[in-house]
Amino acid sequence: MDVRDTYGLRLDAGSPSHRGGKLLSETLNNIRDDTIATLTDAEREHFASQIEQLTKTEEVAAVLPQLALVRKWAWEDLEPRLTDTRHGRSWQQGQAALAKASCLRCHRFGEQGTFTGPDLTNVGRRFDERALLESMLIPSKVIDEKYRVGTYVLKSGKVVNGRPVGVNATSITLQVDPLSSETVIVQRGEIEESSPSSLSPMPEGLLNVLTETEIFDLIAFLKSGGDPEADVYRVETATQN
Repeated sequence: MDVRDTYGLRLDAGSPSHRGGKLLSETLNNIRDDTIATLTDAEREHFASQIEQLTKTEEVAAVLPQLALVRKWAWEDLEPRLTDTRHGRSWQQGQAALAKASCLRCHRFGEQGTFTGPDLTNVGRRFDERALLESMLIPSKVIDEKYRVGTYVLKSGKVVNGRPVGVNATSITLQVDPLSSETVIVQRGEIEESSPSSLSPMPEGLLNVLTETEIFDLIAFLKSGGDPEADVYRVETATQN
């Protein structure tokens, strides 16, 4: 008998390079830990080499592109000219800005991106330009309860903000950075108190790598649902007499 047979799963089934792979790996690790905890001393000794192999982990770092800061954009810089998002925009530049601002690291749009945050494919049908800008520029102003993270105060005084992505009998795995998928393991016995966080899991400043033109093209792209034939991309020509 192999101790791994108790899982009915392969240890390497999840991979951060596949959609949802990181969370799958964390779930398997939690199953592993819970199963090992049920073994007797004799069984632990018998399966010592296999347990050692199972508990070896490999850290995979997500490297974020280092983009130049364009400007630390504020609401008053952009809001007065939001009507510019309704005409003469660039579909290509809007699509590029979606990736440049790291939106696809946490969100889904069409067939691209991930499922950490809300799907953005139809967000333009539900919100106007002002609401879209606010959600990107001031993400903590309005937080969808489905994506609200928790604040955990530890007995040491340390405070950890994160979204639970793995839970077992002794610990909670928190995703503390949705862009890099960085996680922190918190021991349940070390938690002094916990409460919903007032901070959005979406970081501020993501638009700071974009120009004003790119920001407006991004908003137009979201409003159009990614449709390159939308009116906002039509070039107006002067009527000849």
